[in-house]
Amino acid sequence: MDKIIEKLQLIFDAKLLRAHKIDPGHDSTNEIFAVQTEQGKYIVKVIKDSHMHGVFWKGLHLLFGASHEVSIKNQDILSKHINQFGLIPAPKVYKAEKDANNPLKKPYVILEMMPGNPITSESETAEEIMKSPDVALQLGALLGSIHTQTFSSFGNLDKQGSPLSEFPNKLAATIQTLASTKKALNDPLVQKMLPYYISKARSMEPPKVSSLIMLDLWPSQFLEDKGHLRSLVDIESFCIGPIELELCLLELWLKKRSKFKEAYFSVNTYWPDYEETREIYRYFLYLLYDCPSEGLQSCLDSRGKFAQADRIRSRISAPRLRMGPSFNPFNPYDEDD
Repeated sequence: MDKIIEKLQLIFDAKLLRAHKIDPGHDSTNEIFAVQTEQGKYIVKVIKDSHMHGVFWKGLHLLFGASHEVSIKNQDILSKHINQFGLIPAPKVYKAEKDANNPLKKPYVILEMMPGNPITSESETAEEIMKSPDVALQLGALLGSIHTQTFSSFGNLDKQGSPLSEFPNKLAATIQTLASTKKALNDPLVQKMLPYYISKARSMEPPKVSSLIMLDLWPSQFLEDKGHLRSLVDIESFCIGPIELELCLLELWLKKRSKFKEAYFSVNTYWPDYEETREIYRYFLYLLYDCPSEGLQSCLDSRGKFAQADRIRSRISAPRLRMGPSFNPFNPYDEDD
């Protein structure tokens, strides 16, 4: 403990009183510390490795040009942008170093310690959050507000990217690369359907607009209190991309989708039509999440869809999976609202 405090003291002006490490999960790119100084309480996130290791970040880098440097550089602006809506707050950024030229020798950010309780992915709380109409209303209002800002390009938070007309080919190339990662290569269904989805991606209609989107928008990214979302604690993965890609992820776990749309339309009049691209996006998300154990068929067949004249058809013949009671983001036996 003394070594942790000694190390973190170098980036604070006030005297550190205590510090402890928080477990962010095995696949996190950060080391996270809860710190108390004479001036207050903070969260410190330290990038483990500035290179884009891990399938998720590799996918974000390939498709959007995301990087830890760009993320840290823009977190303060992004946090202020989210907080202007007064809905689900994001932590204030007190200090950030985007390169290794600092006492920790790694990029880091010092954040406001937010109120609320963590939501672990397989907990009863996560199940309650997914089924909560109040949470759906909160998320609908937040994302609807964020999506009012639109762009004609896609890319990272530095607005380095490409015109939306190039998105189909960029998506196809990213799918091709992600399908060559270790777990994807050992997934027969992924490899069988790869030529089909590459072709579908290349021939898809380009998105009409893009906005700020977050492709790891799961319950675990929030803190809660008495069934309500109190704060959004991780905004590192935001990029500029198709709105429908974020909605496609959200519909895989959010149960009260009509409530979400109700709140969304209260602040935003645009809703993208992604009936023809949902299948491609689900294939991409399955690869982006490093081929979850539920299987590709489960992801493609998920009944979770925002109501909108759905026409998706599964073109894969594979055994259906029986799902247990644990948290399953790709559950085809979704309880619809």
